[in-house]
Amino acid sequence: MNLLIISKNNENFKSAHKLLNVHENEILYGREARDAELYCGRKFLDGVIFDLPYPTNEEMDFCVKYKSKTPKTKIMILVLEISQNMKASLIKSGCDVFVVDPPSVYIEKLSTFSELIGTSKEMKHEKIIIDNGIIFDVKGWKIIKNGKSISLPEKEYRLFSLFAENKERIFTTEELLNNVWDERTEKERVRQYISKIRKKIGDDGKNPKLLIHENGAGYYLKTNKS
Repeated sequence: MNLLIISKNNENFKSAHKLLNVHENEILYGREARDAELYCGRKFLDGVIFDLPYPTNEEMDFCVKYKSKTPKTKIMILVLEISQNMKASLIKSGCDVFVVDPPSVYIEKLSTFSELIGTSKEMKHEKIIIDNGIIFDVKGWKIIKNGKSISLPEKEYRLFSLFAENKERIFTTEELLNNVWDERTEKERVRQYISKIRKKIGDDGKNPKLLIHENGAGYYLKTNKS
């Protein structure tokens, strides 16, 4: 697994590295919250630990946005002090937040994180069968069609992930925009990216059999197992 530790405290980093550096884990390191952005889109991260003793609003806003960009990544935020409103906002976004005071709690929470990423259900779905001859390689950020690998840029990956992990569920255009882009993006962008993905999986845009559009409802992924 690929794990990223963000910390300005060398001792905390050493403790985290010692605990998590097992099996085939690759441990990456950064000092600022925004260092995590360097890996977003380049490498799939199974987990990120943000060691932020006294987090600023800017750092917390970044964590929320980062989680929305990488929904499959487990994120743990370790703090010494945090407001209830800030904590609630982070938890709502899908992050795990823990106050590590006294310091002995730090190791305890790292152990919890290690268990989370090891048993997380979503992490077990490394490859998802979409249809005969079509497989979605979640960690590889690619589609495998009849043995041929087709890489997916970040937006296409995030969009297709929603469909692949929620087969037959209809997503409205607004839901897709909120999950992949933001409220300022025009709705036409969704149609354009759906078209790009259809081409990559060999789905006829005029008569699609996999990525289906239901008039007045939205889009969904139909599979041969439905």
